[in-house]
Amino acid sequence: MTTRTHLLQLAAILALAWLGDKGVAYFQQRLVDTSLFRYSRLYDKPRLVRADVLLVGNSRGLMFYEPAIQRLTGLSTLNLSYNALSSDISEALIGDYIDRCGAPRYAVIEITHADRNNPTLVTAFAAYAHKSARLTQLLKDTDRNYYTSTRLMRTVAFNNEVFHRALAYRNQSDNDWLLDRVITDDLSAEALTMKADTMQIIAARMANLQKSVALLRNRGAEVFLVVNPYYPAYGNRIPNIDNYIA
Repeated sequence: MTTRTHLLQLAAILALAWLGDKGVAYFQQRLVDTSLFRYSRLYDKPRLVRADVLLVGNSRGLMFYEPAIQRLTGLSTLNLSYNALSSDISEALIGDYIDRCGAPRYAVIEITHADRNNPTLVTAFAAYAHKSARLTQLLKDTDRNYYTSTRLMRTVAFNNEVFHRALAYRNQSDNDWLLDRVITDDLSAEALTMKADTMQIIAARMANLQKSVALLRNRGAEVFLVVNPYYPAYGNRIPNIDNYIA
């Protein structure tokens, strides 16, 4: 078999791999776009997410239980919170929300999501990055190699938890997403003695939070910054928690 034949076979294999990647990625993207997941609605059905109250945070922001808030206030809500969300991601999401829906009347932000860098979660939002210049830039700044890989092989953008969560909410609303676990008796007792971490707000992430607040206020939204409740026995042991709730 000649070298030319080998090269032709290699080219054919690469072409098939490229076409296969594009075909599978197109199907995966359709699953994301038609999901009822909060970010899919934000980027593909913004008319469905215009809200009086915008809620933002990490897993602690999931304590903002939308059905109860809507029932008690008569106001519509959208919760952009996600497990381990960092404020560089929320800055992009808030900016995109305002571009698509305008400013909400109120924004309630759980500030402890300015306590971390989470490059893994940044890359997990790659399925939405092509719809958002902000997410695209954040992805480039966070992991240029990963960004490049998603351009070469589009299916890479769907190998993550956010894509799987979008699949989970394909046919059901996520506005009642709530962490509702019950603490065990052993863990409750351990909380009285366990070492609690200092609440550490990262300067760069605080800068993201400040930009989000400024944007919301400049567009006329009333912004509330909160720290959602900790389990009392644990929260009372966080050395500097009073710095953030005073």
